[in-house]
Amino acid sequence: MIRFIALFILALAMQTASAQDNNKKEVCIRFRVASSVLDTKFADNEANLNNVIEFLNEVTNDTTLELTKVTFCGSASPEGGNAFNRKLAKRRCANMEQYVRQRISLQDSIVVRQEWSDPWDKLAYYVEQSDMPHKKEVLHQLLETPEYTYNKKGALVDSRKKRLMDMNYGRTWNYMLDKFFPSIRNASAILVTIRKKYETPEPEIVEKPVEDTKQIETVVEPEPIIEGVSKLPI
Repeated sequence: MIRFIALFILALAMQTASAQDNNKKEVCIRFRVASSVLDTKFADNEANLNNVIEFLNEVTNDTTLELTKVTFCGSASPEGGNAFNRKLAKRRCANMEQYVRQRISLQDSIVVRQEWSDPWDKLAYYVEQSDMPHKKEVLHQLLETPEYTYNKKGALVDSRKKRLMDMNYGRTWNYMLDKFFPSIRNASAILVTIRKKYETPEPEIVEKPVEDTKQIETVVEPEPIIEGVSKLPI
């Protein structure tokens, strides 16, 4: 699990770096608790959606650029169960894609859907980076406690969420609910990747010099005549 957290931190760092790349544009879309409805009036959704649509139009109309990938990333916080969160993240992903594709034409070949990422790993990342009270105990529960524990009869007897909610009479869970869960819930995003078109230069035409086809006349000079010298018989 520790290795998994390290990978998540690395992925998050890479995502942040890529968002600053001139060839990529990323916007965050926020959703209300337990809702997959894409509300343009909620938070700064309208501005972010207009921003990404405008960017897509600019790239489409620019003959020197081409779209290489448009990624829709769904997300959910650990408040709900695993099955519910997966469905919620998938619906959020689908609604973002539907909104964008109703406004601009995208080829299926460049559309990527990341419908699910484990919210517990994201929560562990935020806890690790924080100075929250009882940080060590919280990380222990996040990293060592199974999400669900069943007895031999298959009955649910314990869970990671229950242990976290019971810590410090609920104060620890409420702290994370206030400080970390909005960021996890709002990790839904649209990422656009572009690149410059590299035009193949036309081959240079090299003109060859025209050869003179005229025949050169051969001039035969007569043998010189030397006076006063007679030819001797052989």
